[in-house]
Amino acid sequence: MIALFAGCQSNTRPSETDSKQSNVEEQSTETDYQVAERFLNEYVVLESDDVEQWIQQHILLTNSFKATYLNIMEAARKEDPEIGLGFDPILNGQDFPSTFTIADIDSTTGYVTLKGVEWADFLLVVRVVKQNETSLLDGAGIVNIPEEVRK
Repeated sequence: MIALFAGCQSNTRPSETDSKQSNVEEQSTETDYQVAERFLNEYVVLESDDVEQWIQQHILLTNSFKATYLNIMEAARKEDPEIGLGFDPILNGQDFPSTFTIADIDSTTGYVTLKGVEWADFLLVVRVVKQNETSLLDGAGIVNIPEEVRK
């Protein structure tokens, strides 16, 4: 009786599983622009003493983002050891909102414009790319974002 019941269940589950796998495969081909919002909202509340290490270990960032960020920070420290860059390169400023939301997406370029929730005039352009079926942040602020694209 138990074997018969288990057999019935296994006959109905494969079609459900196949359907779910099919949906996952379809979704994985689309770029998830929400990674921009997730990363920035995590970043603005960061209370780490070592932001550079946090950036280097973050799974939502491309290696290019990590390397460019590190190069910007090292060059700034060499130029001015006391102050460094003087502003946040990811947010392209010293003052910024505590929460971001997506304002616009250009799916042809991957550029996403984020705006402050409580500071709607604060706009920040980031870039999302797809690498190995994973959506990652490849630029933000002055990191990998051309000057003519920044807001």
